[in-house]
Amino acid sequence: MYKKIANRLCLILRPATVLLLLMVMVSVAEAVDFRSEADSFLRGMPKGLQERQTRAIEDAIEGDVSSLEAVRNARNAKPVLPGDVRCDSIGEHAVLFRSEAYRNDTVPLLVYFHGGGWTIGSINSCSRYCGAMAAGGVAVLAVDYRLAPEYPYPHGLDDCRRVVEMAADSLDTWRCRSVSVGGDSSGGNLAIVTAMSMPAGKLESLVVFYPVTKAYADGSESWKEYGKGYGLDRCVKAGIKYDIDDQRETGRPLRIFFKGELRMQQELAAQQLLQYDHGILSAATAFGKTVVCSYLIAQRKVNTLILLESTDLIIQWEDELKHFLEIDEEPPEYLTKSGRVKKRGSVIGTLKGGKDTMTGIIDIAMIGSLYKKGTFTE
Repeated sequence: MYKKIANRLCLILRPATVLLLLMVMVSVAEAVDFRSEADSFLRGMPKGLQERQTRAIEDAIEGDVSSLEAVRNARNAKPVLPGDVRCDSIGEHAVLFRSEAYRNDTVPLLVYFHGGGWTIGSINSCSRYCGAMAAGGVAVLAVDYRLAPEYPYPHGLDDCRRVVEMAADSLDTWRCRSVSVGGDSSGGNLAIVTAMSMPAGKLESLVVFYPVTKAYADGSESWKEYGKGYGLDRCVKAGIKYDIDDQRETGRPLRIFFKGELRMQQELAAQQLLQYDHGILSAATAFGKTVVCSYLIAQRKVNTLILLESTDLIIQWEDELKHFLEIDEEPPEYLTKSGRVKKRGSVIGTLKGGKDTMTGIIDIAMIGSLYKKGTFTE
């Protein structure tokens, strides 16, 4: 509230308001500091660095890794760590950072994955952060996962998962009480995916800094502002003309509801996928991919075509969809070969071999049945 005293505006703040004001002031001050640090970092980047790194990665994809190795070596300087922090190699692909000041204490453990676009970076890239965390009483296990393009997906992710499993089995040996996973940029992406693959209750927390959650041109303001030097403008520089014609169908609305219940890992996967208009769900056998897809269909609430590669899969999916979805739609009518009008027996249609019972509501089709004589049928 406020009062006007002697022609001056005086704010009378309650304690909670003072605290809120102080928090806002601190947030503004931190934002200024972060902006200053970011500007300083960008000014220190050599001109043309991004383009050189991009070319090095492209050359490595073609088989010449010499330029990429030079980039990696240039970014592999060993930092100075706090004096009481020691580093112990754990196997061939990990280093444990721990402070001598906490050697007799049972401390939390953070398994950390460095950034670098899955192609650059090493434990030295994140050692300063790991050392600072260790000095504060957190043991940090930094992972030297295999890099692309020499080791394409999922090699790096497999390394991360393997180290987390080892860490969970070594808590008593290392005098640690819990496991968290974390990372920055591409390492943050690996941390999220690793966490999603772990059983419920295995991890204490997830600590990620600016993680990669999508790597495509999404048309956002940040992509437009910071997109120079990436993607399509390289086509322009090379004199390659391109045209984008989006012919995707938005579908028609459906009255459809999910009748099941997702496990935690399934819920995490579904919520990630729902943020985008396309994506890939890669999961182990028995994860429940059909359950997750049923949930996604119910959330999108538009007619859906599911493409599969075998009759057995079609039968399995049809049973699962009927079990997990409540579809409040009328089966459509169709014209028989004799000219009679009949109604489909189900709102879930199929296309397999020469049999077509598709409804335009929820349909399951064999990809081979859609493709005939070099063209896809409508």
